[in-house]
Amino acid sequence: MALSDHYNRTAKIQAVTRAADGIGGFTESWTTSATVSCRTRQLSEVERTQYQKETTVRLERMYVDPVTITTENRVLIEGETFDVIGVDDPHHEGLFLQVDLEFREGVNG
Repeated sequence: MALSDHYNRTAKIQAVTRAADGIGGFTESWTTSATVSCRTRQLSEVERTQYQKETTVRLERMYVDPVTITTENRVLIEGETFDVIGVDDPHHEGLFLQVDLEFREGVNG
């Protein structure tokens, strides 16, 4: 049985485009570059104080068939937004990717 037989979620992989705003900064816009079937599992979840605010940091691992994805992308899964923090082909055979994700609290997909 292939790993893809266990995929039970849909993820949108998004890429960012940055445009100069004319005053020394830039604006970001995100577009979906791929929609894929996947499976995820939670690696950890901790609460910490950041900028005098309680923040939840949740790490998940996404399993997906080979697709173009880097740490410059973000992933939307069921209304939640995740930063891509690592991408690995664990067996170096191109069978599937393990993509490590960090939940972005306060950002809705």
